Amino acid sequence: MSIVRLETGTATAASPAAEAERVTALRHRAAECLERAYGFLQAGPDPWARLRAEILCGARPAAALGS
Repeated sequence: MSIVRLETGTATAASPAAEAERVTALRHRAAECLERAYGFLQAGPDPWARLRAEILCGARPAAALGS
């Protein structure tokens, strides 16, 4: 099951600058989606789920699970 869909389009960019702009826009979209998902998990009542979300998003080290 795939929960992430990356629409890259089928046409190639007209120039290297246009391609760089397209890649930057994709990165921004990906970051925004990650922030929304992280916010959703952070809003939940389960502290273990919040901790796992922080670890998966790189906000805390994996060693935090052991403490």
